[in-house]
Amino acid sequence: VKVMRILRYSVARMRYYKKQTLFSCLFTSVTAFLLMLVCNLYHLQSTLYAQIEDRLSFLDTTSLKVHFPSFLSVKQFYVELILLLLFLFVGAFIFFFQRTLKQDQRELINWRLAGLSKTRIFLLIIWQMILPLLICCTLLFIGIVLFQNIYQALLQHLNFWSLRLFELPDTHSLISTTRPLAIPMDQQTFFKIDFVNDAFFFDTFKSFLQTVGLLISISLCISLLQFTIFYQRLKKGKVIFHEYM
Repeated sequence: VKVMRILRYSVARMRYYKKQTLFSCLFTSVTAFLLMLVCNLYHLQSTLYAQIEDRLSFLDTTSLKVHFPSFLSVKQFYVELILLLLFLFVGAFIFFFQRTLKQDQRELINWRLAGLSKTRIFLLIIWQMILPLLICCTLLFIGIVLFQNIYQALLQHLNFWSLRLFELPDTHSLISTTRPLAIPMDQQTFFKIDFVNDAFFFDTFKSFLQTVGLLISISLCISLLQFTIFYQRLKKGKVIFHEYM
């Protein structure tokens, strides 16, 4: 019952502050989508490199593997992108949560005077931030599943673009030189990901869980720290009351 009351209150506050909720949802959706995309690309590297090895074995040109970008270097590139996105999310979340605390400061004082516990007050506030995040991430995942072909085309394009940052070899020339009778294959064809439906869905779902897990964990840690600092100031009563009322 208490949980439902907290959720109803959070939804009511989100509807009351429509513009802020809309902007927060927009930023969260973009961040979550980019994070999910990069996580997906990170996981797909294992699939791609296994497929590249199969192609080299089929063409009997495994010796050419030394000319290709390092598997670990490419994955490290995606890890750095993930960290960059998380850093941007942290900065934005600190701003939004601080704004939420200032908006709700009168109610925070009233809740404390009414005898609500610190944990209950924290839950009333944090759900206003977590609920939009969960809704946005879930809708994104459903959208990706429904528009799988478009999402795969985007992954394909971004994967090839990122690989080109590592100076891809001219596969057509290398293969033609090593195996003159082999079927010509340009860079884009050679480094193309062959999506396997079951494996792709598993990787996408894993990326979704990682995205939600990372964003919620960061949100909880930062909000708990900010709320604790704010609550300690709130305990002074007169200082905070004079400051904000």
